[in-house]
Amino acid sequence: MTNYITIIQQAPTTTGGKIYAAIHPDLPHCIAQGYTAEEARRNLAEVRADWFDHANEFNLPVPEPRLISNNFVFAWDCENLCEVETRTR
Repeated sequence: MTNYITIIQQAPTTTGGKIYAAIHPDLPHCIAQGYTAEEARRNLAEVRADWFDHANEFNLPVPEPRLISNNFVFAWDCENLCEVETRTR
């Protein structure tokens, strides 16, 4: 099993609401959004499955996940950072 870092970040919408974006930074362009963090996470699971299907179909390289330590911190926009976790492929 391979674990990829998941980052979920809250951002404002143009109408004053909020939206959540979820990404796997190790998988280029693997990003999803939702109106809740859980919806963004579910949507990312679908995008991740499609990402791997596409990579396998076209024999594209699949990057290894980065290791994260207990001292792992994101330096940008930490106020809106909701979660950092690892997900299994």
